[in-house]
Amino acid sequence: RDISEQKAREVELLELANTDMLTGVANRRFFYQRLQEEIRRLRRGGRREARSALLLMDLDHFKRVNDRYGHAAGDEVLRNFARLARQALRQGDLLGRLGGEEFGALLAAEDAAGALRVAERLRRGVQQGPFSTQAGPIPLTVSIGITDLQDMDQAPEGPLKRADSALYAAKRKGRNRVC
Repeated sequence: RDISEQKAREVELLELANTDMLTGVANRRFFYQRLQEEIRRLRRGGRREARSALLLMDLDHFKRVNDRYGHAAGDEVLRNFARLARQALRQGDLLGRLGGEEFGALLAAEDAAGALRVAERLRRGVQQGPFSTQAGPIPLTVSIGITDLQDMDQAPEGPLKRADSALYAAKRKGRNRVC
């Protein structure tokens, strides 16, 4: 019997379960799962494996966008940011929406220097905006925290905490920067 329709539904359900419906990027659960897989891969390979990096990105003063232009415009900004971020990342990198206006990027086989170049390219792209929305153009900036995955990492919480600390350092230093 032909099960191709059932298989197509299974693929669709899997995609729905792993995708943030607003932006079309990976959702938090799938992003954490892939981060855990990357940590395991690096631990198995030891020092022979190329390092990987994690970026945490937060749109600066995003609450003001929603307050001034409305949530529909805020949603457009989030979609536009996701599109811009996908363009700045390499094809094999994973972009995920972790919540609200916070995004993460997993850069497999990329060291901290390479991650810094990617993050700066993205930061400049956002700053050059503005984002086009139905409510009109909306200028925005992004703060980005970077960490590399380390031999001691056993779970996503470690690198996420380091990247989050770097992100908040960028915010404390005036926003619109990479730390």
